[in-house]
Amino acid sequence: MDMSNRCHKQILRFKKIFTPEALIVLCFFMTSLILPFSLFSQSKLYFDQNNKAALSWADSILQHLSLEEKIAQCLMIDAYSGSQSNQNHVEWVIEKYGIGGILFFKGNPTHQVMLTNHYQQLSPVPLFIAMDAEWGVSMRLDSIMNFPKQMTLGAVQDNSLIYEMGKEIALQCKRLGVNIDFAPVVDINTNPKNPVIHLRSFGEDKKMVSEKAIAYLQGLQDNGILAVAKHFPGHGDTDKDSHKDLPKIHRDMKSIFDNELYPFRKVIEAGVGGIMVAHLQVSAIDPAENMPASLSPLAVNGLLKNQMQYTGLTFTDAMNMKGVSKIGKAGENECNAFLAGNDVIVFPQNISKTIHNIKNAIKYDKFSEDALNAKVKKILIFKYYLARDSKNPVDPQHVVEDINTNQAELLNRKLSESSITLVKNNSRILPVTTLEDKTFATLSIGAMQGNQFQKSVDLYVKSDHYILHENADSSEIFQIHQWLRGYSHIIISLQAVSWLNIKTFGISPFVLNFINELNKNAHVILLNYGSPYVLEKLQDMQTVIQVTENYPLLLDLAVQALFGGIPIKGRLPVSVGSTFKQNDGIDINKVIRLKYTIPEELGLDSKALLVIDSIANDAILSHATPGCQILIAKDGKVFYHKAFGFHNYEQEVPVSIYDMYDVASITKVSSTLLPVMKLYENHKLKFDDTVGKFLNNKSKNGYSSLRIKELLLHESGTTPWIPFYKSYLDSLKLPSPLYYQSTWSEKFSIKVSDSFYVLSSIKDSIWKTIFKTPLKNRGEYNYSDLNFMLLKRIVDSLVEIPYEDYLFRNFYTPMGMNNSCFNPWKDRDICLVPESEDDNYFRHRIVKAYVHDPAAALLGGYDGHAGLFTNANDMAKLFQMFLNKGSYGGVTYYQPETIEEFTKQQSVVSRRGYGFDKPETDSTVSYSPTSRNAPYSTFGHTGFTGSCVWADPDNKLIYIFLSNRTYPDSNNRTLIQRNTRSLIQEKIYTILRKQGN
Repeated sequence: MDMSNRCHKQILRFKKIFTPEALIVLCFFMTSLILPFSLFSQSKLYFDQNNKAALSWADSILQHLSLEEKIAQCLMIDAYSGSQSNQNHVEWVIEKYGIGGILFFKGNPTHQVMLTNHYQQLSPVPLFIAMDAEWGVSMRLDSIMNFPKQMTLGAVQDNSLIYEMGKEIALQCKRLGVNIDFAPVVDINTNPKNPVIHLRSFGEDKKMVSEKAIAYLQGLQDNGILAVAKHFPGHGDTDKDSHKDLPKIHRDMKSIFDNELYPFRKVIEAGVGGIMVAHLQVSAIDPAENMPASLSPLAVNGLLKNQMQYTGLTFTDAMNMKGVSKIGKAGENECNAFLAGNDVIVFPQNISKTIHNIKNAIKYDKFSEDALNAKVKKILIFKYYLARDSKNPVDPQHVVEDINTNQAELLNRKLSESSITLVKNNSRILPVTTLEDKTFATLSIGAMQGNQFQKSVDLYVKSDHYILHENADSSEIFQIHQWLRGYSHIIISLQAVSWLNIKTFGISPFVLNFINELNKNAHVILLNYGSPYVLEKLQDMQTVIQVTENYPLLLDLAVQALFGGIPIKGRLPVSVGSTFKQNDGIDINKVIRLKYTIPEELGLDSKALLVIDSIANDAILSHATPGCQILIAKDGKVFYHKAFGFHNYEQEVPVSIYDMYDVASITKVSSTLLPVMKLYENHKLKFDDTVGKFLNNKSKNGYSSLRIKELLLHESGTTPWIPFYKSYLDSLKLPSPLYYQSTWSEKFSIKVSDSFYVLSSIKDSIWKTIFKTPLKNRGEYNYSDLNFMLLKRIVDSLVEIPYEDYLFRNFYTPMGMNNSCFNPWKDRDICLVPESEDDNYFRHRIVKAYVHDPAAALLGGYDGHAGLFTNANDMAKLFQMFLNKGSYGGVTYYQPETIEEFTKQQSVVSRRGYGFDKPETDSTVSYSPTSRNAPYSTFGHTGFTGSCVWADPDNKLIYIFLSNRTYPDSNNRTLIQRNTRSLIQEKIYTILRKQGN
């Protein structure tokens, strides 16, 4: 029996059993008791089907279409932008049949635009161009950023963000020439074993699903894209994938009405333009055996169109799916779907047979041509709104750039950030506050070493990183368990959770058991970057952040939430086991650390900031410095954080944001000044105290009478700098063997470079030299390293532990300044330290990971004036603490009054504050260390090696520039002559002014 006869017999069966009148009566009989007519509001379609211009335009096209062309308007075929054979097929179908629409699948954005233009030019009638773009066009296309999946959005509490996402996806579609988006999914995911909907659903609560679906569809349709809600009558409570088999739902009609149909009723009331009918059997709607809703007149014509009064377009799900293709043959199924009431048959498996069978249905009076005309006219009316300008080609240039806008990225960040959910915080660990006395390890399960999660942790705290395969064997698990012993806090990122695997979620039971075991012996913080349903196997965890998806932005943002860089406000969209309930979520609103974001969050244009990139790159090309780090933060948000160039001019190692630079004199304010301020606050040190009060100095040159404030203001009269190293060179100006040797001994214990040790007693010699040097012009401003060397010596006399230990214990470690240290050659990865000089006058070698300053080198690698190695990120934490008036990370380091006292201008003869440098206030002075537009409240410091750090309280702004301009020659003053650092700062203020900040 051929397909035509099969379809004809099926038609006769339907006609005999279900006449049009009988269908309506039967539908009302089946549903009248539980589906009162009054419960269904008339659809408020965005696309007015009574618009006179639309009706006239549709009529003008309809009258010229043949019967076959009318049928073809009801068909939508598949297209791929990377396949020549598919292109040939689509061209043939358009030219032969005048097909009504195209559904694009996998491909490239630019190529798709070119094909869309081509197909629209070929087609005599404007084409529907559709895509499955549930989380944006990236669902099908490469090179485009993802928006979150719907279950991720289910955690978001602000539905206006979902509306904005719908709007942005509409703009993406328009840029591609797409006019239909098969979204949103309005299925309620009430079955955790659902293998196909799962993360594509907003969640399990019908009202929440409806509200978010409406926000999404309105964002699409307000901006000219037809939204298609799916999968009618509800695919959420299934345990089969309709791509592979026919799911069957055996619930009573009342339950279906109350639950599955609820979101569809609501989106119909909201005016959704399209609804997709699923290939699933719902026996309460149609009891016929193996009858998918997509082929059921009772489901489409009866329930959806008549009972629910839906007047928009109905689409079938793709007809190649096994849920329907197993039921009948190609051409027959499509004909039956058409007769069931669907307006558009998607992905027909045999176009010629489909058209032939529908023609036969009309020929044998099983379906009238008037009904076909009405159906096609409705399609054309929608095309009037969506596609009538299709002959105007879409510009194929810069498609990717036009879609991946900074504003889209900002919206994506807002959505992603808002979705992060703290579902358990039993130990009240989060946000992590004090960092001292804690040892951290990360364990990434199902990820590579150095993944974004681990990189983001490094921005906040010192941590050792480990990885484990999601299906690791017992030996691997045992080894990791051994390595993790002793850590007080273990942060686990579960990154390999497969939402398509509902049995194990792609994670070995042994690995899940291992996580539970770790939880018994340490503070374990679990970040689940996948399906929330996996938490059923981890219900005993004490601290859980649910993130739902595994992509770099969410990997980063969840870490920021963990450490208090951003608030946490998400809600669990589904219930999991007996522990986690739908709508669970713990709010944490207080932000205690730096946030890392993009300029647009602060109302700035990323493109405007490219001028800073240009200045940095120009400095490198001009050999002003081999490389640099630049960080800019405003309102506690780091919005510019970049590394440029290389460690040296050989260009072997590129600079990263994690590299540690020798910051020279910035040491004064980022090290020495910290204990000075604390001692002042604790009344152990006063500005009018003299050096002699703390140091037993018998010098006749007046050092004992110097006051602390004179040292802080550089008004002590000490000489600016003493080249101590010259005193220890021989007649050939080489290191004298009297003072240096190549191996360590108790006598030669100070290491100034590899295989280069200096006499241990040289420290005393240096101080004798200092105190023998006369003071000059006391009371005048004369910048001198000796002032802070003296201050450091005073600090040593007042604190009870070694200076370095004091700094780390009280400031660096609790603040998370894990990339700050002295003498990195001792215990740091020196690959992270750029070279600072090719020394041909003292050490006669390349200086790397040893302090550049010769005096600091002779004094053990650091002193009060130089020796700190750090990066821009660590400096930002410290200076954010200053801007916060003494607090950071939930810890108070100083009282606000202390910060105010030290950072304001204190000198009557210079611009200086107590220790801090300031902008020049005297307009007659040609030099200022800052931009002239920096307000006088600004404070910070510069460093000889080519660095600066400035904090501006008026604008809550931090600007940091770190470099090694001294490599290979410290006499290279190009960076200074070009005024690179201040020029960048000037550009920052210019951008802030132009953009209203």
